[in-house]
Amino acid sequence: MSVSNSPALKWFLFIILSLIWGSSFILMKHGLDAFTPAQVAAIRMAVAFISLFPFVIGNIKKIPPHRWKYIIAAGLLGNGIPAILFTTAETGLSSSVTGILNALTPIFVLIVGLLFFKLKTTPMRTFGIILGFAGAVLMMVYNAQGGVSNDYIYGLIVI
Repeated sequence: MSVSNSPALKWFLFIILSLIWGSSFILMKHGLDAFTPAQVAAIRMAVAFISLFPFVIGNIKKIPPHRWKYIIAAGLLGNGIPAILFTTAETGLSSSVTGILNALTPIFVLIVGLLFFKLKTTPMRTFGIILGFAGAVLMMVYNAQGGVSNDYIYGLIVI
């Protein structure tokens, strides 16, 4: 068995990724104590840029010029705009609710696949989409004490 196929390595990487991904919502919330939502988003994007820049240096010339518009669109839609929207939403939601609402991403991936790429689905997947979305709506509408929340608009920003 090679090192890359090691179950222990896979679990280690999974745990590290979970800690990094989960802590980002807490770090955003704490960052908002000192910075505006746009500044926190900019800091997150700058740290990501600095972290990934060493991998870009040798490969940037390999990208054909006609592909740059897709790279820019993917960067804005996949990273730039969500970074600003998430930090804005964190001004009205707890970091835990924001993190849980982020779990709606696979649901929207499936919806986009159905609408734009003619992806086939099963009744069980459809049920899962409906159930997941209903849970997200309930989390946005009701607060931790069971009362109706007035901050559901911030949940819509995440979605």
